[in-house]
Amino acid sequence: MRHLRFLLTCTTALAAIWLLLANLHVAPVSAASPQGGSVVINEFFVRGTAGNLDWVELHNPTGAPIDVTGWYVDDAAACGAGTSFLGATMLPAGGHLAITEGDAGANFGLNTTGEPIILCTGSHTLVNRIAYGNVGGAPLHSAGLTTARVGAAQDTGDDAADFNLTITATKGTVNNVPTTNLGNSLVINEVDITQVVGNDAIEIYNPTGAAVDLLGWSITDGSALTTFIQTLIVPANGYVTLVNGTHFSFSLAANDVLHLLNPSGVRVDQLGWGAEVEDNCFARVPDGAGPHNGYNFPTSGGNTTLLDQPC
Repeated sequence: MRHLRFLLTCTTALAAIWLLLANLHVAPVSAASPQGGSVVINEFFVRGTAGNLDWVELHNPTGAPIDVTGWYVDDAAACGAGTSFLGATMLPAGGHLAITEGDAGANFGLNTTGEPIILCTGSHTLVNRIAYGNVGGAPLHSAGLTTARVGAAQDTGDDAADFNLTITATKGTVNNVPTTNLGNSLVINEVDITQVVGNDAIEIYNPTGAAVDLLGWSITDGSALTTFIQTLIVPANGYVTLVNGTHFSFSLAANDVLHLLNPSGVRVDQLGWGAEVEDNCFARVPDGAGPHNGYNFPTSGGNTTLLDQPC
């Protein structure tokens, strides 16, 4: 009998809880209210001139409009320094908003080697953060290109995989950008930036079982982009050395990042070496070793799979 009374008591209590939940009224969330990281930094252009200024594009990938009134974009490490804010602005569902240097909400002037870009609310709450060039994984473009999110414009937290160089700028519209496929094709395997004799050199390694022709491939360090216009075969499991002045047209700097793109514009590898002084050559050990999303010596596997050793 004691067990029966206990079961009846439990059943009554459960019924009361279900009744309470059934009558509970949950206030709907305003579709236009700020939604944390739902708005993303979607595309940006660096190296502006008097008639061609830096700009940053925002995108709302959600199915509801978002009120971004009072928000701001800055090129700082953290929110709090914004002094130029967006006016009354509603970012439509799936919409884009390009903010140009000098506009309201544009307290930035983007660095030509790399830095963070942040999106903050008027109360200095971080909404989205990316970093490019030699301080983050997103590639720095050469003149005429922009850097834009690939795929569905979602932020995975890996800027190297989330961003690529555009084919054409798409300011204020849907991105037109190839995808990324880092570490699954040819590899930037070794670089020599402080040679005693000769020019800067880049070694490309082919870890696959089939030869690859570099005709139509491109390589860039963000300052310039070279597209190979001659047949240059990288043998299966073999190497090709590219020399500045013969194969590519830019000089490698002490704090630099290289990006390798196939003929379709898919970025297949990147390697950075900033924060380390080169004595010999920076080389992947063993050949082709990752990481393939680094932007300086530590993030590229420094002292683990990226070594400063005799060329």
